[in-house]
Amino acid sequence: MKENALITILTTLIILSAISAIFAGIMLINLKKKEDLKVRLKIKKDFLYSSYRIAVKIPFLRRYMSRIKKRIEILDLSDEWTINRKTMRFTYFSLGISLTVLFILLILSQNLYFALISVFTVYILHNQIIKMLVDRLDSRLLKQFENFLENVRHHYHEHGMIDEAIYDSISECDYEMSLHAEKMYETLTDTNIDDRVDQFYDTAPNKYMKTFIAMSYLVQRFGDKFLEGKSIYLTNLNYLKQEINMELLRREKLGYLFQSLSAIAIFPIFTLNFIRKWAVSNIPELYEYYDGVYGFIATTVLFILAVAAYQLIVRLQTNAEYSPLGSKLLSRLLKIWIIRHITDAVYEKNIQNH
Repeated sequence: MKENALITILTTLIILSAISAIFAGIMLINLKKKEDLKVRLKIKKDFLYSSYRIAVKIPFLRRYMSRIKKRIEILDLSDEWTINRKTMRFTYFSLGISLTVLFILLILSQNLYFALISVFTVYILHNQIIKMLVDRLDSRLLKQFENFLENVRHHYHEHGMIDEAIYDSISECDYEMSLHAEKMYETLTDTNIDDRVDQFYDTAPNKYMKTFIAMSYLVQRFGDKFLEGKSIYLTNLNYLKQEINMELLRREKLGYLFQSLSAIAIFPIFTLNFIRKWAVSNIPELYEYYDGVYGFIATTVLFILAVAAYQLIVRLQTNAEYSPLGSKLLSRLLKIWIIRHITDAVYEKNIQNH
């Protein structure tokens, strides 16, 4: 009877996973479609946009979606309508899968320990889903930026004008990159270019775009230099393109390596109950140890170590450049004058040393 119930649950899990995968695939395909966002989409109201308008009225969902939206806005310069839809799509995808898995795991849980493991597992799954979705946007933008640099290099080689080279490359970009390229062009052609460059530094999604705008600004202001008949600007563009390619390869490799490490870090907490049953069945006297104070302390320490190891792996895997300050406590501490002053002093000292 128990085997039939287990088979039924596993079958249900497989069906739900298949439905979730199909739904996720449809959403990711829709993300890649180029649409007239500034005219047609702002007027059109669909399921995602209507859902977003309803969800933001719920306090918990509003805070949750706000954190997702901030991460999307760094990478995507689309209009508010499009970003809201992407935010809602990410929310449906992450919460839908996480809550489904949590419900199934809680049904299968035999005791409080397994219930805690279920919650922790879903927490890890949820973080990985959000990270996967945001990293996919980030990596896609980097690939588009790499192609953009190649186009800028080609047009600059033709007429030697940076702003015109960027302008000519806009129509050759993918949609996401074209928005950033337009912003770069507006920055370099603004009458108050110094302030616009500073503003661009504050909002640029990655260090490579900052480097590109800095190179272009200096060459546009002071002119290009030639070394052994080769343009320094074009040479630097090649170096920048190589760095982006190496960064994409590094992310792919780290993603593969750390994905295994995350599973290894949390694996011990799943085996503890099975080890307990095996030990007690062979040595009944161990029952007092496992169910006593020592067993409780050992279980708690193991669980804390697993959580700490996972958090460390996530921090090592995540690119700190795109990680917003998630701690309200740290934000409040930095508002205190003396703490902010000490922090700034240490930061400036490190900058000077490097």
